[in-house]
Amino acid sequence: MEKILKKIVSCRILYYVIAILLFIGTYYLDLKVNLENQGLLGGNHLKYFLIASVLIGIVIIALTIVSKKLFKKVEMHIAYIILALIIGGIYIFVIPLFAQSDEPAHFYRTYQVAKGEIISPVTEMGYTTEIPQSFVDMVQLNSETKRREYKKYYDVREMMQIELEPEKTTIINTVGTYHGTSYFPQALGVKIGMLFNLRPYITAMLGRLTGLVITVLLLGWGIKKLPSHKLFATIVLLSPVVISYSASFSADNIVLVSTFLMLSYVMYYRHTKEKIKKLDYVIFAILTFIIAISKMAYLPVIGLLLLIPKECFKNTKRKYGFLAIFIILGIISAIWWMKTADISVDVGEATNTNTWIYTNPIGYLFVLFRTTIDSCFDYATNMFAGHFLCHNQVSPYTIIPLAYIIITIISLLSDENKEKTTFMQKFIPAGIIVLSYVLISTAMYVYNTSFKNGVIVGVQGRYFVPLLLLAILFINKKRINIQEHELTNVSLIANFGVYLAMMTTFFI
Repeated sequence: MEKILKKIVSCRILYYVIAILLFIGTYYLDLKVNLENQGLLGGNHLKYFLIASVLIGIVIIALTIVSKKLFKKVEMHIAYIILALIIGGIYIFVIPLFAQSDEPAHFYRTYQVAKGEIISPVTEMGYTTEIPQSFVDMVQLNSETKRREYKKYYDVREMMQIELEPEKTTIINTVGTYHGTSYFPQALGVKIGMLFNLRPYITAMLGRLTGLVITVLLLGWGIKKLPSHKLFATIVLLSPVVISYSASFSADNIVLVSTFLMLSYVMYYRHTKEKIKKLDYVIFAILTFIIAISKMAYLPVIGLLLLIPKECFKNTKRKYGFLAIFIILGIISAIWWMKTADISVDVGEATNTNTWIYTNPIGYLFVLFRTTIDSCFDYATNMFAGHFLCHNQVSPYTIIPLAYIIITIISLLSDENKEKTTFMQKFIPAGIIVLSYVLISTAMYVYNTSFKNGVIVGVQGRYFVPLLLLAILFINKKRINIQEHELTNVSLIANFGVYLAMMTTFFI
């Protein structure tokens, strides 16, 4: 009996099973209460919820069982790709089409890009494009009773039945301020659907699928290139926020990919001190261009190039010439895109807000400081699994984001940089983080906040995930010994908790 008890207590899989069962039980009761409040308790919602949660739970348990062998048999980036594709594939179906934040607007822009309109034409009506009416009908389904992003599973059943009628078209507005390159992963799947005249729902889901696959492969490439802190990158990039947005229509995926690849290549050359290859010059140029035109608040990330050691160039003069060229390339690309896309701050209250910031810099700094103090906890939790998922519809209990913060910190302290970091080498990334934070916050204050409001409205934690990855530049010593699969399994359980939170929301 004693031996049996020892085996039971020492079985780690048992604790994962218990955690999954506790999550299922908690969210089951949550769903039951919501059904009672809405008078829907007599339906099949609870039965379908249990079936779906148990099936997904079995998949998660299977992954926790094989994760240890997976990390031993394959390299970290391959393990990441396998796990991210599986848990991301579940998100594709757990989140109803168009239920993710601003997904309808990004879908319209993706369709426009798939048509070949990489730069959206500006008309008297703004940024517009022609699209089959059937796609608009799918997006607007049941929008008379709720916001178009507030889709439910019963909406999916209706969306799947909508037939493609390509001869019936309409003109719609798009988010033309985003360059078409931000959507190329999803545009590939949408283009396939367009070529084969598939139903609108299938075309859109293909866009989600190719978006997930391409995003995960590129992130895996970045992990492979990193000389250290691969586990930290893996844990951050397996977070529910990153994977769920990778499995939806969003402009943020390509920003994350470009920033992470820039960091990975800089870290690689900083570690190896090899001469920069000709192909990598091209890669740096592409990444610089994409970062500059995707979201200009991340333009300071180009400053990471300053960390490439002089040994990677023929001489010091060549290094500074390289830096000057690429910094100028980034600035010119950003200015070009602002003019091409006709991005202006002279719209509505934005003009007054800009004038107020210029004339009251100290007052604005107080607004920025107040917002930071008030919202720092929300920013931290929403980087991983906070309530901003799916337009605030999904609110995981605090234990999920807090647990993810803990495993992220542990993973950061479980590796080391063998290269000594000088004060200036830490000052540069710190400056990049602070400047990008100020630019992100200021953009939201100008475009999304009422004039002279005391706090900035609309800043989301997920905007800071690209900046979080720069944390590896500050940690040089290994302080914790831990096996990769142990933290990864916690990540898998956290994703499972978010699945359940989403299902309780989207079933009713």
